[in-house]
Amino acid sequence: MNSRESIELLKLSKSYNAKVLIDFEWHYLPIRQKMKELIQNDFIGKIIHFEYHISSPQYQKLQSTQRNWMGEKQKFGGMLGALGTHMIDCLRWLTRDEIESVNGLLHTHVPEGPGELRDADDAFFIHGKMKNNTTFSIQLLSGINHGFGSNLKVFGTKGTITLTNDKQLCFGKINDELEELKVEFK
Repeated sequence: MNSRESIELLKLSKSYNAKVLIDFEWHYLPIRQKMKELIQNDFIGKIIHFEYHISSPQYQKLQSTQRNWMGEKQKFGGMLGALGTHMIDCLRWLTRDEIESVNGLLHTHVPEGPGELRDADDAFFIHGKMKNNTTFSIQLLSGINHGFGSNLKVFGTKGTITLTNDKQLCFGKINDELEELKVEFK
């Protein structure tokens, strides 16, 4: 959960001759593989901006259900750790770049639930710039009543790719409309 624990984990892996892996399984979805292929094959050119926004209507559930450790900062709860890490990984994976500067805000829209007070984030907003000058915007809202799912957009010098709810992939070249691409699931 922090650099001290990471160092300890690496020491343990060496002493037991074991590998340490981080499970960012979203890479392996066929539709995301197709998105990565289009970017790598220069379909959209140099990436100008990366946008990944998720809104999931959990307000009523947050009002009526205990979050336990997920609602506590001290126990590493919160949506940035739960989903934000995957979203940041997706940014780095698709752009093949590292973050240079970042601004962010963690917020708790629903700080109380049945029998508990929460201080871990149920929303986050992250904006910044990559080393290659690509800008990015990543955000997640869960303490709301209506959501619009997951929307991932990559804007390039030659076109745009969008992915909606990991189900609909669209691509458009300069001056053309976005068109849905069919992806075969094997």
